[in-house]
Amino acid sequence: MPLKTSKKAVAIGLSLSMIANISPQIYASDLVAFPQNNTSVIIPPNSTIVQSNSTEFSMKSIEEKINNILNPVEKEESKEAKLLVDDDSGSCGSDVTYTFTASTGELKISGSGAMTNYSSSSAPWYSYRGSITSLVIESGVTSIGSSAFNGYSGLTSITIPDSVNSIGSSAFEECSGLTSITIPSSVTSIGSYAFYGCSGLTSINVDKNNTSFK
Repeated sequence: MPLKTSKKAVAIGLSLSMIANISPQIYASDLVAFPQNNTSVIIPPNSTIVQSNSTEFSMKSIEEKINNILNPVEKEESKEAKLLVDDDSGSCGSDVTYTFTASTGELKISGSGAMTNYSSSSAPWYSYRGSITSLVIESGVTSIGSSAFNGYSGLTSITIPDSVNSIGSSAFEECSGLTSITIPSSVTSIGSYAFYGCSGLTSINVDKNNTSFK
C-alpha cells in the first residue's frame, strides 16, 4: 500500500521528475523519502539508500532512520585517542639529549656532537610523532640523524644552528607540514631523500656563506 507523506519525509530541493520511473539510486541532495512501485526509499545526505519491498517498512521506520542520521549515537573514543601525551626527555646521541614539551609541541635537541642515526620508526619520540609541531636544535649539535623525523607530517617549524654540519638521509622525508627551511652556512652534507616528499615546502633558504650549497 502507498505510504502516507509527512513533514519529515519531504523531498527538499529535488523535483519529482528526477525520481519518476527510475530505479532508486544515490542522490547528492537533502534528505528524501518517497514511495515508488510499493518500495519505500530513504536517501540520507552523503549516504547509501535504505530500501524495502515490504509493506511493513512504514513511515515510522523511516522517521526512526531519519532520527538516527540527524542524532547519531556518539561512538566511544578509542583507547588511542584517550591517551594523553606527556612531557618526555632522554638521550639521542653520546652527548646529545632531547626534551619534549607536550603543551607546546616543541622537541628540543641539546648537547654536543652527533645525533644518533635511526630507522624510520626507531627514534625515541616516534610514539608521539603526531604531537611534535616544532623542532629546535640547539648550538653544539653537529648532525641531524638519518630518518630522525621521517614522516612527521605535523612538524611545521625547524631551527638548525650553525654548529650542524650534516643532515642525514631521509631526516625529514615526508614532512608535508614544512613550508620553508633554512640551511646554515655550516652544513656541508645533506643525505639522500633528506627532504623527499615534503610537499608543503615552498622555499629552501641557504645561507649565502655556505660553500657547499646555494
